Amino acid sequence: MNNQQNNRHNNAGSNSNRNNENKPGDKKDDKIEEVMKKIKFLENDRIPISLLDEDAMKIAKLIKKANTTTHQVRRFFDEVKQFQRLLENKKKNFDDLLPLIIMLKSKARYAATRKKEMLVFYDFIAASIDKIKEGNSEKSFEVFCLFFEAVYGFAELKEN
Repeated sequence: MNNQQNNRHNNAGSNSNRNNENKPGDKKDDKIEEVMKKIKFLENDRIPISLLDEDAMKIAKLIKKANTTTHQVRRFFDEVKQFQRLLENKKKNFDDLLPLIIMLKSKARYAATRKKEMLVFYDFIAASIDKIKEGNSEKSFEVFCLFFEAVYGFAELKEN
């Protein structure tokens, strides 16, 4: 491959990644962002009942509508549950795990650049991680774990 062909090949890959980025006005992305903006993980230090029911169901429908597969979501769900077990078993403290929890956002973004059906899932993960950072507590992470479990349960995703 000559230099000109190589440059075209490299630029084509970067253009396809740019096409997968969230764009203002993209209805699919606006819907999940709109729903996530309204969601509160804690109200008066308690978990809102709607979080694990209506809110989780709304997010699940959007993830399912994007044709996200069980396998794609399961990888993230398993990692979140692993972090939860480490905290429960006192093998790690929240401050030590927080950078790894936050890194889920970049992993989801990477998955979304490779498979466009993961964009909605990325929006869910990104907004959830922001809420964990905002709460900056183990409790906010525990609420996210419950919320993610409810979303996953409601999603009825297709197999690969």
